[in-house]
Amino acid sequence: MALSISLRDTFPMGKIGPLDYEKFWRTSLYRAIIAKAIAERIRKVNPEEAFISALLMEIGLLIFFDIFIKGKDETTHLEPEPLEPLLAWELDKYGLNHRQVGAVALKHWNFPENIIACQKYYPNSAVAEETLPLNVRLCVLAGMLSGTLLHGVREFHSIYTDGEKIPGINQEMLNDILIGTFEQVEEIGRNLSLELNREKDLLMIMENAHEALSRLSDRLTREKDAVRQNTLPSFDSLHKEKEGDIITHTLQAVAHEIRNPLLAVGGFARKLSTSLDPLSDSGKYVRIILEEAKRLEGALTEMTQHV
Repeated sequence: MALSISLRDTFPMGKIGPLDYEKFWRTSLYRAIIAKAIAERIRKVNPEEAFISALLMEIGLLIFFDIFIKGKDETTHLEPEPLEPLLAWELDKYGLNHRQVGAVALKHWNFPENIIACQKYYPNSAVAEETLPLNVRLCVLAGMLSGTLLHGVREFHSIYTDGEKIPGINQEMLNDILIGTFEQVEEIGRNLSLELNREKDLLMIMENAHEALSRLSDRLTREKDAVRQNTLPSFDSLHKEKEGDIITHTLQAVAHEIRNPLLAVGGFARKLSTSLDPLSDSGKYVRIILEEAKRLEGALTEMTQHV
């Protein structure tokens, strides 16, 4: 994609009051690259339009900030992730939200309707997602994926649940797309005159993955302790076999709930490790994640081996 836009010439950078412009455009660029990559894979949406739609998805926030908040209300927190609380706050305080402002701005700038349409839907809004045009669904998905990767607004493994909402997308393809995003972000960032640090972003994303493993580890420990406490039925129980069945079914349910996200995080880390210098900070960190995932897989197997 040939881009000659200079965001630094068009918008200020750095943090001004409660709005961090660098963070805003960094998130927007990741979202745009992911949207373009998905469009290229499914071949049902124009990749260039997907890129622009996703890049400008929250453009209304910059305009909203200049009109209502800049220099007036510096105590608020303008974090577009998660999106829904911010939109609700804007609507409650000002009578409209930045997505509505964005739709008006893009229409005024003569953008095509299919790009403007991406301003009109967000997760948990009143519109049923499956009824939306594919371009809109793709941009929403890219926003959910970038939000999870960069900001940890959802559990790390939810990127696969979210991703498979689009027909033709699977876990292996998503891993390729997400890892390919890191390869492109610095080059496209330079074309947009936006400074990006791939290594720093990788470390942050891996920190989100590692935190997800830590939560799974805590869950596994709690469940193991609970099973130990309930392995032996009480003396006054007359239904020992039934109690044993309950324990078995509980273990099976726990194994299912833990194993799927564990395999998802481990799979992402294994795929990522093939593209990293093993001596780099990212390469060292991904090895830590892989070792932790392997340890948890062993603990889960041990807990369920008699089921």
